[in-house]
Formats: sequence, C-alpha cells, structure tokens
Amino acid sequence: MNKQKLLHEIDRRRDQIAAQLKQYTPEQLEQPNVQGKWSIKNALAHVTFWEARLVQRLETYARGETWVRLTDDDDTVNERVYQATRADSVEDTIARFWRMYDELTAYMQKAPETLLTERSAIVPDEVVWEVVMGHLEHVDEHLLALPAPASLFAR
Repeated sequence: MNKQKLLHEIDRRRDQIAAQLKQYTPEQLEQPNVQGKWSIKNALAHVTFWEARLVQRLETYARGETWVRLTDDDDTVNERVYQATRADSVEDTIARFWRMYDELTAYMQKAPETLLTERSAIVPDEVVWEVVMGHLEHVDEHLLALPAPASLFAR
C-alpha cells in the first residue's frame, strides 16, 4: 500500500466515525455497558490512547530507534486508561480523539514513503503501513460496530 492509499483510508474512516458519532446524544455517548462495561465515550478514550501510542511508535521508527513495547498486558493497560479517563467529559474526550486523529494524519502526510512501505533493520518483522492498518481496524472494532442510537435506551 502506498502513502496516498493509506491517507485515503485514514480520511475515509474519519468520515465514517464522524457520521457515526453525530447519531448519538451526549447522554448516549456516556451510557455504560455498550462495549463490555465501557460507554462509547470510554471506547473513544481507549482508541485515543492507542492512537497516541501509534504516533509515538511511528516517530520512534522515523528516528531510527527501536520501539519499546509496554510491559503490561493490553487488558491491564486498557483498565488504566479507563480509570484515568472515565470522569472526563464527553466534549473533552471527543476533542482529544480528533486531535490525535489529526496528529496521525499530519504524521502520515510528512512521513517518507519508504518509512511506510519498506522493511528496515529497525522493524524487520513488520511494514509500517501494516501497523497503521492494524490500528485502523482496531478503531473500526470499537467505533464502527456500535449499536444503533435508538437501542441504547431501550434496555
């Protein structure tokens, strides 16, 4: 996949997520137990955290450094993110989400094509565009598979 196609995928998903989120009221965004114990707002905070990690990872690769993975398992990290962000307002959570999306897009726009498409000594077991697509699929799992707004209060 080349850089332009990857940017197109990022933009396409951004448009889908924006359309999806517009369907919900602030109250619906905060309703718990939509995804496990999470509300839609919690899912946004979760995705935002992992998107920030992705940008950090890409910057590390661009500097020619080795990425240091978190030592805790994903469930532990996710619980920490949940505890740290669950009291945040819907407005702040959404604003942080879009800021990170913008940071990812800006990073991808300035990244050299070779960083995205070629294996390197730093990342011999993966191609960066595959890492980014994996992240976008993770976003899809949380934000594009949400229940219809009318069903949230029908419980």
